[in-house]
Amino acid sequence: MNAAALPTSRSLLVPFACVVALGVLAFVAGGADLVDLTSAVSNYPWGVLVIYLSTEVVTALVADTGVMEAAAVRIARASRGRNVALLVLFGGGLFLVSGVLNNLTAVLIALPVIIAVLRAVGPSPAYLASTFALLLAMSNVGGAATPIGDFPAIIIMTSGVTDFAAYLTRAYPLFAATAAALIVVHVLLIRRLPSSPPAARSLAMDFLCARYRYVRIDRRRLAVLGAIIAAMLIAWSVLPASIFPPELVALLGAGLAVCTTVPLGASLSLRDIDLKVVFFIGAVLGIATLVGESGWLNLAADALQRTIQDPVLLLLAVMGVTTVLSGLISAGPTAAAMMPVVLALADGPLAAQSDWLAVAFAASICAGSSLFLWSATAGLLMASKVEDARIVPDDDGHPPQPYRWGVGPYLRYGAIHAGVQFSIAAAWVLVVL
Repeated sequence: MNAAALPTSRSLLVPFACVVALGVLAFVAGGADLVDLTSAVSNYPWGVLVIYLSTEVVTALVADTGVMEAAAVRIARASRGRNVALLVLFGGGLFLVSGVLNNLTAVLIALPVIIAVLRAVGPSPAYLASTFALLLAMSNVGGAATPIGDFPAIIIMTSGVTDFAAYLTRAYPLFAATAAALIVVHVLLIRRLPSSPPAARSLAMDFLCARYRYVRIDRRRLAVLGAIIAAMLIAWSVLPASIFPPELVALLGAGLAVCTTVPLGASLSLRDIDLKVVFFIGAVLGIATLVGESGWLNLAADALQRTIQDPVLLLLAVMGVTTVLSGLISAGPTAAAMMPVVLALADGPLAAQSDWLAVAFAASICAGSSLFLWSATAGLLMASKVEDARIVPDDDGHPPQPYRWGVGPYLRYGAIHAGVQFSIAAAWVLVVL
């Protein structure tokens, strides 16, 4: 197997393992009569898949307008190639985009332009490590800031623990503050690293602008999509979920987006949808449904409630367990697996604070997803694309060298991210409750 095929194979490994695990678990649990498979299929959260696929379609159509590339180039020009400015602008920009579009897709769309900027500027390996670590954390935090930004947030919104408006008004300020804190931490980490000389930065920006000079924003399609996204957000906020389910709004919005933009020149194919992630999410939801049908997690929730009587301490304990699990087995499986526990708490001692319970649950998942490179959905895929790019300058006049950014180089930053995020979330809970 050649080296070029390795990243693709690695990206298929996790979805393949999840699908196999689902099949084995269903065969064993159903065969041993531990779980009623018919009931499990009936209770499968199909709405999560519908919302995820619908947001993927809308995101792909937005990306096709060229707005992401144009925005990245303008950010690069505004930074003038300076280390701190690039870090702040790209980190803040990715946070904002990840909250509106799917955070995984936002990373993959923005990453090629960001890599081109960094290659042109020629930063040090230490700066690259800090930048890519921050970008991954910003995609996690931005995705959790809204109910449609990432897979765990979608699970929470469709669970009934909270609604769109309640989650958004509580979560966005928390995650915006978290994003600002993470950016400050990284600025402190890279502030003493040398920037390229002004002449070299100016030349790099000229080269970048020349490379993307033919990128044009299709303003008609962007305006149509902006109106549709705004209508979807309003519908999620205003319409009662018991009458108009969130997945119905998502499906109608995606269908309307396709039907109105394709005649205007938009292109959309299966290549624009990452089916590996779809099957991964589908398998994870299936495993979580089978585990939930067994009743084991409800027993765990009851035991936890009997052990810890104080509601705030109980919530902090759930957050701690969720953060650890999210770091070890990644955010998506943890969100799906822990949801029955959260539902049990929302119907019990934390019923009066169910909206804050949802936000605290999302914050703890987000903290754990920033701990290791594999914890975030975009982590390993982002690492493979960074390794494929030649970014590190060579002092001997040779072409730029590959930058080996993986589990090891990220570990230091992951520990900092998880610590900062969990500390802010825990302090937030203590204040609001």
